[in-house]
Amino acid sequence: MNEVSIKNKKPIKIGGIIVLGLVAGVASVLWQLYLIFILVTILLILLFINWKNKNKFIYLLLIMIIFQNFFAIILSGLGKPLYVTLLISLKELYVYGCVFFFCLLKKKNKSKRLNIINWLAFIYLSVIALYFIFPNNLPLFVKSISGRQLIMPVILFLFGYFTISSPINLLASYTRISLVIVAFGFIESWILGDEFWIDLGIKHYMENKGMSLWAYGTQGLPGNFYTFDFVYFTGVALRRMVSFIADPTLLGQFLVVPLLYSVFGEIKNHREKIFYAVFLSVGLFMTLSKGAILSVLIGFLFILFLKKDRSSQLFALFLSYIFIFFMLIILSNYQLFSSLPAHFNGFLSNLAVVESYPLGLGLGRSGNFANLYNTGDSSEAGESFIGAMLGQTGIAGTFLFLLLIILVIWSLVKKYTKDNDNNFLIIAGALTGTVLISLISESAISFISSGMIFVLAGVYLSSGIGE
Repeated sequence: MNEVSIKNKKPIKIGGIIVLGLVAGVASVLWQLYLIFILVTILLILLFINWKNKNKFIYLLLIMIIFQNFFAIILSGLGKPLYVTLLISLKELYVYGCVFFFCLLKKKNKSKRLNIINWLAFIYLSVIALYFIFPNNLPLFVKSISGRQLIMPVILFLFGYFTISSPINLLASYTRISLVIVAFGFIESWILGDEFWIDLGIKHYMENKGMSLWAYGTQGLPGNFYTFDFVYFTGVALRRMVSFIADPTLLGQFLVVPLLYSVFGEIKNHREKIFYAVFLSVGLFMTLSKGAILSVLIGFLFILFLKKDRSSQLFALFLSYIFIFFMLIILSNYQLFSSLPAHFNGFLSNLAVVESYPLGLGLGRSGNFANLYNTGDSSEAGESFIGAMLGQTGIAGTFLFLLLIILVIWSLVKKYTKDNDNNFLIIAGALTGTVLISLISESAISFISSGMIFVLAGVYLSSGIGE
C-alpha cells in the first residue's frame, strides 16, 4: 500500500499548528513563561484533534522528540531544573509504558505477534540488564545513563512494533513536520542568532544536565553550535542550524528519513516533490552534520541498488564510484578536519578493548556519557556508538544488536520485494546508513536523532503490508 500524495490526503494538521508555535516562540522569546504556556496549549489542541487518529501514539512521541530540548531549555531558564528531569523522564516512561501495555495485547492482533526479531530484541535487552549488575564499582547513575543509551534503539523499535499504529500517511506527515522544523532552523540561525538561545536559558540547561564541559561556546552555548572542521578552508568557525532540537548533529540525523522520502516517496506533485527535496537538503547541509549527510548518501545508494529497475542500479553503481573516490580523498586528508580523528579513535580504541576484554568493561566505561559523568574512573574514547557498545558490552551485546539490525533490514527489503512499496526501502536505507555511520558517530543513534527510524521500522514490520 503506497502513500498517496500529501496534497490530496486530509492533513494531520501538525504542520500548521507547529507553525503557530513557531510564531509564538519568536514573538515571546523575552517572556519564556508565556511561550511555554502557548506551546503546551497548542500541543494539547493538537492531541485533541488527532485523538481518533490511529497513529496518535506515534505522533505524540514525535512531538516529545521535537520539543524535549526546547521545553527543557525554557524550564532551565526559568530556574526549574526539577521540571527538566521530569520532562525527560516522562518521555521515556511513556515509551516503556506503551511497550509493556501493548505487548500484553499482542494476542488481539495477529500482525503484532512475537517473532524471531522480537525475541532477539528481548534477549538483547536482557543482556544489557545483566550488565547493570556487572561489577565495575561505578555509581548506578553512571551505569544507568550508559545503559539507557544502549537500550534506546531497541525499545523504540518495540514501541513502533507493538503500539497501535498504521503506516498510512505516516512518512508524509513526518516529512511535512520536518519542513516546519527546518523553516524555524533558518529563522533561529539567520535572524534570531545566538542571543535567542542565550536569553532562553541554554547555559542553565547545560548546567542542569551536567554538561557544562560541553558548553564552551559564547556565554555558555553548546560547543557544537559552531563547527571548526572547515576552518582550514573558511578561516572561521561556521554556525550550524539547530532549530527546535537545539543540537545540529541530532537535527541532521532527524532529517535523514524525510529527505529520503522526499526523493523516493509517493509525492505525485512533481513541483512539490522537488521543493521538499531541495528545502530539506539545504536544511541538512546547514546542520553541517557529516554523519547525517553520509547517512543520507548511503541510504540513497542502498535504495537505488535494491530498486527493481535496471537504470536505478546502474546509476547507483556510477554514484558509488564517485562516493568512494571522494571518501578516499577525505580519509587521506582527515587531519584537515578537526573532529575526524576523534571519531575514528572512538571505534578503533574500543575495538582494541575487546581483544583484552571480550565481554567489555561494563556499563559506564566507554563513550561520551562515560567521559562526561564517570569522573572517578578511567573510561574509553567516545564519538562512536558501536564503539561505546563494544567497550561496554563486548562481543555479546554488540553481536546481538547488529544481528537484530540485519534481520530488521532484511525483513524490510523482503516486504518491499513482495509489495513494491518504496517506503520499506526508504526505512531500510535510512537504518542502514545510520547504523554504518554509528561506527564513527555516537550521536547517530540516540532518542532524538534517529529514534523515529527505529519506531518506523517497527511500525512497518508489524503493518501486515507485504506479507
